[in-house]
Amino acid sequence: MMSRIIAAVAALGIVALTVVLALPAIRGVDTPVATSGDPARPVAVLERRTSYGVLEAEVFLLPDLKYRLDIRVSLDPSASPPRIVRPRVILEMAKMDMGRVEPPLLLSGMGEFQAEGAFSMPGEWRFRLGFEDELFDLLVNVPESVGRPEPITSPEPITNPEPITNPEPITSPGPSAFGHLLDHLGAGWL
Repeated sequence: MMSRIIAAVAALGIVALTVVLALPAIRGVDTPVATSGDPARPVAVLERRTSYGVLEAEVFLLPDLKYRLDIRVSLDPSASPPRIVRPRVILEMAKMDMGRVEPPLLLSGMGEFQAEGAFSMPGEWRFRLGFEDELFDLLVNVPESVGRPEPITSPEPITNPEPITNPEPITSPGPSAFGHLLDHLGAGWL
């Protein structure tokens, strides 16, 4: 009789554990949305198949309008490789003509590249990524508040109770620089 009770409690525990573990998968857990300025999660993601393979990119917003761009390239062995395996990256503002920048890519692993830089201002920015003629757009919205440091405020105004005065007039510090240089050169021959 006691063994039946233990078996029933164990079976009930296994069913409860299964329900607890399986319920989120059945319900479909919402993936948290990346918040701006959270360096742990990307704010923009790109995954495109090119004629050379798969190109993946993630943009992370960092404090003070800075960014990190991670790129992974998986070349298709059956395709002809591109002339240059390093992808091309162009950064420009999406709605204004402020010029273009090609941030330098550093090799961070086999087929993995990384670029770091800073946006000059908040707004919508476009990364153009790819190989040769195949460039894809990755849009990033940089909000006003991303990583802006709080202004330093003092609880009380800083005042100087006594004016700073210079009792002695400023005089010439000595010989000219040229004369000083001649002294170092041993200009006794002049």
